[in-house]
Amino acid sequence: MFMLRNLRKKTLALAVIGATGVMGAALAASSGNSLATVSRGTQLASGDAVSGTLSLSHPIHVTVAMKLRNPSQLEAYNAQPHQPMSKSQLAANHLPTSAQAQAVANYLKGAGFTNVSISSNRML
Repeated sequence: MFMLRNLRKKTLALAVIGATGVMGAALAASSGNSLATVSRGTQLASGDAVSGTLSLSHPIHVTVAMKLRNPSQLEAYNAQPHQPMSKSQLAANHLPTSAQAQAVANYLKGAGFTNVSISSNRML
């Protein structure tokens, strides 16, 4: 069990490092700069180690989670006793809009990501 957990941490660290590098390269390309600077790296936990690198052609699955809209209204709603919010209320007032989700998908496609899809609730 410990070995599996450690492997998961290493895999996650490599995925985050790879995604950060891709996004940094995309930002550099879009801004006309020849070099990209990553402001902070991934912090490894005690005992974690990077044991190798992946080839540039190795596919990596990345999930982008979008923020909810109107978070203060949602917090206020949840602070009071009430009936559960309907899916349509949640979608209309708090989930990312179709336009917001599409803008992120278009950005990722423009940055070279492939197989980009948007979840039905537009959060991922």
